[in-house]
Amino acid sequence: MAARPKTLDDAIELTNDLMDQKLRTYAERKAENKRKLDNNHQAQQQLLKKQNVAQAYAVGTGEKKSYGGSKPLCPKCNY
Repeated sequence: MAARPKTLDDAIELTNDLMDQKLRTYAERKAENKRKLDNNHQAQQQLLKKQNVAQAYAVGTGEKKSYGGSKPLCPKCNY
């Protein structure tokens, strides 16, 4: 295809071809630069972090504690 298209259809086709080529090379470059998860323990660390967060939320009983301060209680909720 010529660098200077004669019709609008040729120009659109050239543009589409160039964009496809650009996207293909971008995807190939991105795939080459991806980090490898084979030898590091990132997945294991994330799993342990999730477990620790779940344990932190599961520790509480969920019961309300009685008010131990010197100020009066709230008249609406007695808390």
